[in-house]
Amino acid sequence: YYLDSLRHLARKNRPNQDALGVRWSHDGKQYATFGRDSMIRVWDFESGGLLFEAKGHSSYVYEVTWNPAGTLLA
Repeated sequence: YYLDSLRHLARKNRPNQDALGVRWSHDGKQYATFGRDSMIRVWDFESGGLLFEAKGHSSYVYEVTWNPAGTLLA
């Protein structure tokens, strides 16, 4: 399942090469990418569309996690 998800992700869009990781929402409908460009992006899995972009971090973003409800990233 994990490899199939990554293949699907690669077909839907091509996240920035600076991405260090991907974290899936608990319901699997959204995922967040983060990394060396100091950005956090939230994507819709089905459409591949960008839902949200968090700017303004002063350095790399090394990790993010979803809250249990899947409504917030920390």
